[in-house]
Amino acid sequence: MDVLVQQTKPVFDYFFIEEPSLLFTGGGISVDPKTGIERFGPYEADKVAKPVIRVGIVGTGVGIQTFATYLDRCRGRISAGLNDRGKPYDVLCSPDFPGCADGLSFRCAFITEAAIQRIVPDEYFEHAVKPVKESERLRSVVELVTKELAALADLDSAPDVVAFVMPKVVEEECATVGDAFRGVKVKLTTGQKFERKLQKELVNKGQTFLKLDFDAPEEEGETLRGFWNIHHALKAHCMKQGLPTQLIWQTTLTGEGGRQDPASVAWNIRNRLAVHV
Repeated sequence: MDVLVQQTKPVFDYFFIEEPSLLFTGGGISVDPKTGIERFGPYEADKVAKPVIRVGIVGTGVGIQTFATYLDRCRGRISAGLNDRGKPYDVLCSPDFPGCADGLSFRCAFITEAAIQRIVPDEYFEHAVKPVKESERLRSVVELVTKELAALADLDSAPDVVAFVMPKVVEEECATVGDAFRGVKVKLTTGQKFERKLQKELVNKGQTFLKLDFDAPEEEGETLRGFWNIHHALKAHCMKQGLPTQLIWQTTLTGEGGRQDPASVAWNIRNRLAVHV
């Protein structure tokens, strides 16, 4: 069989594309982003990056304390640890997080303080997820935390980025809401139907479309469009405050989620906080 395989000519053409080289601080080059960040730091981190990133936190009292403790923990090295079978993770797929301080990885410090933290009582979140309709649950949670975000945005010294640390009750009731809406056909309002028709006609004619503001009342279809996914809903309704935000499940910080190894979680959280600034 091996001889036959070797003698058989390939029936298709193929080529190999090498990994592109990535550029990091000081002209450092690596094909792996994590290796490059650990060895050199993000591109131009020594020129334009902030040495200190102030992280605001919105969540329950426990959630805020959990995330503040996690930020301190990430100053040092975090190992990937062992998988469910008690064996070490592949170091190539799950490299250790090298820690984050002035001279390590992202070359900056992530700090938080009471002045840029907003506590939302547990019972407020529990009340927000009580409605039977998924869209109403999302609406209530989004309104609850965006109100606190507005308060942070009004501070004389606002944070650079804000983390929404959502408690387990919100994760259980809202994390998978988007799955239920993927099969729902959105009903457009009369104004939206006319707008789409006009846009299509103008595009076919090669003309520019001037977006109009139709003052039609909001219908159920619009409600579904605005609150079908907690991540998208938060991003959309937080934009007007001008502060970058990041959604974090509290179970991810405590390791209850079990979806990723500790090192990968640290890499992802630090990268998402840094990329917003």
